[in-house]
Amino acid sequence: MRPLRKVILHASGHAGDDAIKIDKRHRARGLKRIGFHYVICDDGRLERGRELREPGAHCLGFNSDSI
Repeated sequence: MRPLRKVILHASGHAGDDAIKIDKRHRARGLKRIGFHYVICDDGRLERGRELREPGAHCLGFNSDSI
């Protein structure tokens, strides 16, 4: 497991977002899959995104040791 030293929170800016919708947008931008490890939906549900063993694609310069 890679060392995790940071938790980085983002707001998608899109009401009603879930992991599937974000994944589609990220793939359209050229990523292999969703760049986030977790998504907290508007109704409070927690959805898995990218596997924890994979670096995220969410915060340039800080992806290697964060979720």
